[in-house]
Amino acid sequence: MRITAPDLSPPAPAWLVRLAGLYLAVRPWVILVAALACFVAGIVASLNTHQWLWFARCGSVLALLGAALGGRVLVRPWWVGKTRQIRDVVVGMIDPDAQRDEVAALLGIIVAGAGTLIWGWGDLLG
Repeated sequence: MRITAPDLSPPAPAWLVRLAGLYLAVRPWVILVAALACFVAGIVASLNTHQWLWFARCGSVLALLGAALGGRVLVRPWWVGKTRQIRDVVVGMIDPDAQRDEVAALLGIIVAGAGTLIWGWGDLLG
C-alpha cells in the first residue's frame, strides 16, 4: 500500500480550471498552423511595406505561440489534479493523449526559439 501526502494546496478558482481546460482542448496542430500563418503574414506585410519591422513583430507572436505549445506538458498534470476537486468541469472535450503534449513541448521550444530570434533580429533584414 502506497501512502501519499494529502494535497494541502488551496483550491483553484473554477474559472482558472475551466480556462486551463479550454487551453488543453485546443489541439497542438491548431497552434502550429497559427504560428505558420503569423510567419507568412509577417513576411508578406514586410514585403508589401518594405519595412521589416513587421517581420520582427511577428517574432513576438511566434514566441508566445511557442510558449503556449511548450506549456501544455506542465498544465495538464495540474489540471487533472484540480478537476478532481471541481466536479462541474467538462472533461470530455480534453485530448486524453498526453503523449502529444510532449511532442508539442518540443515543437514549442523550436517555435519559441525561432520567434525570439526573429523578434530580436528580423528587422535587420531590410
